[in-house]
Parts: sequence; structure tokens; C-alpha cells
Amino acid sequence: MVRLQKESGYAIIILPSLLYFDHDLVRIRDELTDLSEEIEADDEIRAVLLTAEEKLPDERGKTLREILIAMDGLPIERIRFSEIFRKIDRPVVAAIPKGAWGPGAELILWCDIRMASYESTFCFPHVLEGLTPWDGATQRLPRIVGMSSALELLLTGKVVDANEAERIGLVNRVVEREKLLEEAIDIVNGLLNKSPTALRFIREAVCEGVEIPMNQALRMEGDLYLLLYTTKDREEGIKAFRERRKPYFSGK
Repeated sequence: MVRLQKESGYAIIILPSLLYFDHDLVRIRDELTDLSEEIEADDEIRAVLLTAEEKLPDERGKTLREILIAMDGLPIERIRFSEIFRKIDRPVVAAIPKGAWGPGAELILWCDIRMASYESTFCFPHVLEGLTPWDGATQRLPRIVGMSSALELLLTGKVVDANEAERIGLVNRVVEREKLLEEAIDIVNGLLNKSPTALRFIREAVCEGVEIPMNQALRMEGDLYLLLYTTKDREEGIKAFRERRKPYFSGK
């Protein structure tokens, strides 16, 4: 159901869909957990690209309530993706071909960079079924688009198109669908040229920093900066600059 495709320096996670959910979320979560552990164990993988096939017909999949009923009393953690992506310590780029609704919309919030095609639509329809989000939308969405836009999306369950999603910051960039994967891979390849250690520290400083008071976040940033001084990547960066060549970062 979920496929992992390894390329030179990065991995592609391919979901059946981010838009429609006619499939088993518990199974998807279990498969994503296994794939994330495989990624974590592979030092050759420096970045992750998340995308979806979107070969399902243009009709709505299971309702959110049907998904919960199908769980038959299982804990909500069994269909949460957030903890999986929070544990991946490499940049995650999302290439969204047709949009993201419900569980898919919550999932993409945990990606670092989000790109979408012009035909994409986005929706958090939980309130329309008398439900609340269960995978972090009430916390993650305001941090990305601001409280005002987040409340509008969550309280109304409105559908927004790709241009509006880009305007409010839900996605970083909108491109033609036929160019989506190519441009997302370009971003990933650009990340591969950076120090894995520096990328990891930056993500940690940003993602953890928003959760704590500013003075603590600044101390954490300073600690990470000093820690970076002890790495071989820093030495390589300085050496390459002096020798006027492209650096080779090992992640050590």
C-alpha cells in the first residue's frame, strides 16, 4: 500500500492518496512506521520526499466518522501519523499532486517544505462531521498559517485552492502538476549538498524552539551552534571555502 523508493541520497515515500481515504489508516500507519525505521537506519538517506499516487476516482473516500467507527475502539494513536514524522531527523519535502483532505491534510503539516500542483485543494472537514482533528491540526496548523487562518479553516471546514493555500503559507510553492515531482526533487537534491548535521540542528532549533520560551530557545540555538563547531562537517566547510571548491559533507 505504502511504497518506499530509494534514490541516490534520498528516499521517496509514496502513499496511495493524500486526498481520499478508502483504505485502512491503521495499516498505512504501521507501514509508515516500518518505513521510517528503515530510513532512520540508513545513513545514506539524507532527505525524504513524500508524495501520493492519486489514482483513485474523483470521489470522496470514507468519511472521518466511518474511519473512526472502523477502528472499533482502538486507541486514536493507531491512526496518528504525527509521531512517525516527528521522529524522522532528516528534512521531509511533500509533493502534493491533487491536494490533501482530512487525515492527509493533517499529515502534510508535519513536512518541512510543502509543494502542490495548481489543481490541488485542501480541507480540514472534521467539524462538518461533529469531530475535532486528531493528528495535530489544532496545534500544528496555527504555527504554520497563523491563528486567524487556522481557526477559519478548522471552524468552517472550508475548501481552499492551491493559490489560497500558498497565500496563507499552508504550502510553500505551487507549480504545474507535470513539473511537481521534478521541482520537488530539485529541492531535495539541493538539500543533499548541505551538511546533514547543520540541517538536523536547524530543524531541531526551529521545531523545538517554537515549543519553549524565547530565552530558552535562544540558549538551545547557541548550544547547537557550539556543538556544530565540534563536527567534521564544519571543518570541511571551512577547508572547502579556503580551497575554493565544493564541500563534501559526511554528516559527522
